[in-house]
Amino acid sequence: MEAKRRKHLLRASCLSLLLLMFWAAKGLGAAAYRYQDLGILQDSYFSWAGGINDRGQVVGYSGTKCADGNYEPHAVSTTAAGPMEDLGTLAGGQSIADGYLSGANGINNGGQAVGWSAAILADGTFAQHAFLWTAAGGLQDLGTLGGDTAGATAINASGQVVGWSSTILPGGALAQRAFLWTAGGDMQDLGTLGGDSWAYGLNSNGQVVGAAATVSPDGTLVEHAFVRTAGGGLQDLGTLGGGNSSAGAINDRGQIVGSADTAAGQPHAFLRTIAGAMLDLGTLGGGTSGANGINGSGQVVGWSTVIIPGGTQQHAFLWTAAEGLQDLNTLVINPPSGDFLLDARAINDTGKIVGSTNKGRAFLLTPINTMPPVMELLLLN
Repeated sequence: MEAKRRKHLLRASCLSLLLLMFWAAKGLGAAAYRYQDLGILQDSYFSWAGGINDRGQVVGYSGTKCADGNYEPHAVSTTAAGPMEDLGTLAGGQSIADGYLSGANGINNGGQAVGWSAAILADGTFAQHAFLWTAAGGLQDLGTLGGDTAGATAINASGQVVGWSSTILPGGALAQRAFLWTAGGDMQDLGTLGGDSWAYGLNSNGQVVGAAATVSPDGTLVEHAFVRTAGGGLQDLGTLGGGNSSAGAINDRGQIVGSADTAAGQPHAFLRTIAGAMLDLGTLGGGTSGANGINGSGQVVGWSTVIIPGGTQQHAFLWTAAEGLQDLNTLVINPPSGDFLLDARAINDTGKIVGSTNKGRAFLLTPINTMPPVMELLLLN
């Protein structure tokens, strides 16, 4: 009996190995995802996802119905299990009048979220301010660099926040500046490359990325991607041969992603390596693309144009070093009926991706085990 059992196990192991080799040759080990619509706030019709942490908490915004019948965005937080929570606004109130709007862009693993919100100024008018949200304290106004408007774009594990704020220059001129905010401290102006600047991402090491206006050799005003290390100034990252670029995210290894013009003048998604090389990630067949997020493993998400009958269309993408640029619409096993994945905004370290569809709905993509069921059966028995 024991000899017969050993013979059965050996036969199953050999078959499993052969099947593994077969499926690998067929390329069926590629990533696959399960799609989920993250829903909307009550009486709404649109939503947008901007960030996700490693616990699967998602932030963004969804429409709320105002007293005049119009819909305005409110910052929201949700998970795959739901429900969607309205985070409110700095101006107070819930959907009671025009001007009460907000949106969340990023969230850290501690559940702290950041974004922008309408705030009521001393004279009774509305202005946009950056906020920090916590479950215990709600929305906290982070203020500005002296102007009326500001927005927060990202937060790291230490609770440092980056974004942009208006400021008033000597002589009274209004300008935009990238900022870094730290709990217990003031909002810090991160400087410029000669003009306005905006910060869009940071990592746990305090490295900040974004875009800043500068003057090209021919005298043209352009925007270039930058990285700033703790205690240092802005470092111009250049372009892919064209005029403009912008950096949207940086992981803890120092890899940076964003969009940069090529010599032909078309924006392409880029990955800046740890060694400092700017790699053109290409497109999905159309002329343009842009990268929005990167996780600790170096997986990149964003958008690209694709060629369709009669023109082009924007699709969400996933890029990996092994597979290159892939249309996320081709990797989803249960695609949304009548919709397509328009833009991927962020990817966490477990590989979950958030973004929006062409119909204005926030989505969550969850990686699934793509191993064929017969193989799973053999390997488990």
